[in-house]
Amino acid sequence: MKAKFFVYLLFSLVVLNSCSNEEDDVFVYEGYWSGQYTGNVDSGNWSIRIDMNKTVIGTFTPIQSSYSYQIIGTITENGVLNAHIKTSEIVGEFSGTFIDDIASGLWTINGDDDSGSWTGVKL
Repeated sequence: MKAKFFVYLLFSLVVLNSCSNEEDDVFVYEGYWSGQYTGNVDSGNWSIRIDMNKTVIGTFTPIQSSYSYQIIGTITENGVLNAHIKTSEIVGEFSGTFIDDIASGLWTINGDDDSGSWTGVKL
């Protein structure tokens, strides 16, 4: 009787541990990130939010002005970011790599002929 109970208990534990609930899975880069950028014309701050669907939304704000550009894009499971910097008049690229809690990459804004690099951290 005890042997059957232990076999049943062991089987139950194996089954429960092997089942995973996708809703409990967390995307490692999910959350808020921010940092600074520098370029040949412009510099400033950026901030983004990454959700569990790997969607990236945020802002790109130059120090020299009172306006912000919108950052919209996606990030892969491996931490590769591919996003656009947009306003009604400007389109640019915001791309890079996320490793652990540190991110870095390159950006360009075609309308202003400006480009540079960016770095940041997970908040």
